Amino acid sequence: MPISSNVELPVDYYLHNFERLFEAAERYLDILPTAEANALRQYQQLSKSARMLLVRLLSRKGNYFRRQKLCYAEIDAFDGAVTELLASDLVADELPDPQQFFKLVTLAELRPLADAYLANVATLNKAALLELLLRRNDVVALVPRMNAVIAEQWLSLKC
Repeated sequence: MPISSNVELPVDYYLHNFERLFEAAERYLDILPTAEANALRQYQQLSKSARMLLVRLLSRKGNYFRRQKLCYAEIDAFDGAVTELLASDLVADELPDPQQFFKLVTLAELRPLADAYLANVATLNKAALLELLLRRNDVVALVPRMNAVIAEQWLSLKC
């Protein structure tokens, strides 16, 4: 019998699946390293919206996320979920290191930012631009200055 492709999943299917996995891990809290056991306990204290957002972040590639690029319609009180995750210490509000920062900004954003520090940026592709920026002695100081221009809040996973 063919499987129907019209199966409609609940909007929080991913949360349900994660929590099934969580329930299995919960049985072994006593053998987990302290940091992981504490993270699981913190997770239990979160609201549903914050748990949904955390699971979404855990499912994404990488450890750094641009707050303004995150859009999950199914998560009610999105800003409150972000605030709650930050307060839980499962997520931090911190800038990525230079290599990650430059990787996560677009070329269209990077060119005007780099224009103040490099010559002929309009002719460079992203790889060439990144190579030049990462060679600078002040590259670590560049990231906060450049981020101030794009006014981005960065979220990083701590669990």
